[in-house]
Amino acid sequence: MKKIKIIKKIIINGDFNGKYQGKEISDLDNTNFLDYDINIFKAEVTNAVKKEYLEYISNSSISFKLKQLKDVKIGLVESELGNNYKFIEDLEDVVIYDIKFYNVTKDLNETFGALRGKIYANISYEEEIELVPLPPQKKGEIVKQKLRKVKEKVKYNFFPVLSKVFYILLAICLIAIFKENTLYLLLIGLGIYFFRVILKFIIDFIFKSSYIVLIVLILFGLFTFFTNSFEKTETDNVEIEEIENDINFSKIISRPHSWFDNSNRKHSSVFKFKYGDYLKSKENKENIDNYYNNEVLYKTILNFDKSKLDLIYDVYNEIKLKGNYSRKEFADVIISSVQSIPYSFNIPLDCNNTTSLPEVYKDGINSGTSCISYVKHDILTPLEFFNYFKGDCDSRTTLLFTLLKKFNYDVVILNSDLYTHSMLGINVPSRGKYKLVNGKKYFFCETTYPGWKIGVLPPDTQNISKWYVALK
Repeated sequence: MKKIKIIKKIIINGDFNGKYQGKEISDLDNTNFLDYDINIFKAEVTNAVKKEYLEYISNSSISFKLKQLKDVKIGLVESELGNNYKFIEDLEDVVIYDIKFYNVTKDLNETFGALRGKIYANISYEEEIELVPLPPQKKGEIVKQKLRKVKEKVKYNFFPVLSKVFYILLAICLIAIFKENTLYLLLIGLGIYFFRVILKFIIDFIFKSSYIVLIVLILFGLFTFFTNSFEKTETDNVEIEEIENDINFSKIISRPHSWFDNSNRKHSSVFKFKYGDYLKSKENKENIDNYYNNEVLYKTILNFDKSKLDLIYDVYNEIKLKGNYSRKEFADVIISSVQSIPYSFNIPLDCNNTTSLPEVYKDGINSGTSCISYVKHDILTPLEFFNYFKGDCDSRTTLLFTLLKKFNYDVVILNSDLYTHSMLGINVPSRGKYKLVNGKKYFFCETTYPGWKIGVLPPDTQNISKWYVALK
């Protein structure tokens, strides 16, 4: 049998050590290393294991990418040859992360030294496979093929008037779609006219491979032409400046988002809302002056916003319909989507005026934490959160409380004055830490960072008696 060779790849992950030479780095903490021009040599990977996909790498991790790394010594985690033997391979699509530099020396504008960290990379290899010959065609199949060819000839040559009608309808469809660009399309068509062989080939290809698609296209074009319904809906993927002009109230704001849930399933969606609803939500919150406790504040915010989140509810509904999720798994999809949105302070003061800020905010801002200034009551409404696409702990718990209530989950907001923190509690079958309320177990959900599963409490907030129900 005939054999051919094919190229296959595997992904490995392990501990990385090596020496490097590169340009001088003035500030290790604030440098983006992803495109850093660096030369790695004497590279070695230990504890290598095979991986299925590239895991999430934190933004706080120092990392960079290389297209190729040659002659790397690789040691496996479990090798029949023991730890004294390694193999040498060229690696491709290399990502080195969690990097630590040491033994660094500088020479003019260059630095030399060693580094250690973690590595993801591809190893390519050849595999030989056998080609199995197809069995000879039966006479019946040969006859069927000939009949198909006769049928095609009859279809294309029968009723020439029908062909003219088809081209007229196609022209109407194209005019409806391209509108003012129709003239350019016509010039292109005239150019193609002089190359009839090419035109015939294209038409044959369209009829043979996309006959149904063309019919749909014609119907859609006719509908568009006579109803003038082919209009664009504007969306905006960048940060939105606050505009007080009523014309922009109906504008749709989009926030594209991709995340992994806590079962390592990837999700990608676009969250949308009306800009006018965001302004009304902010105004409603800022009109709240006197409230007795957080429960009153939370209820006033949520009762106003919950009816204005339909476009966002639709995103989660679509995910729910596509996936076969249990109730706990779907709750984790919603919670992890908020966990993966960046954390920020939101305070009633000026974030840039460091003289008036408490020390906790100064330290966080100096460490790179984002900050939103002049936020009344220190909390973002759900629509404010989606507008800025970041926020602090109680901004997240109020948002998740609203979203999960919409999907009929039994949830509470749990606050702690000792820990100055807010978390979500959810009554679903689970394991881990929970708050017992009226005989029900509400498992803790940390919302400010990815990877926290239902029932897991951060180590420095473990005293459950210091948590109370702020909203039920």
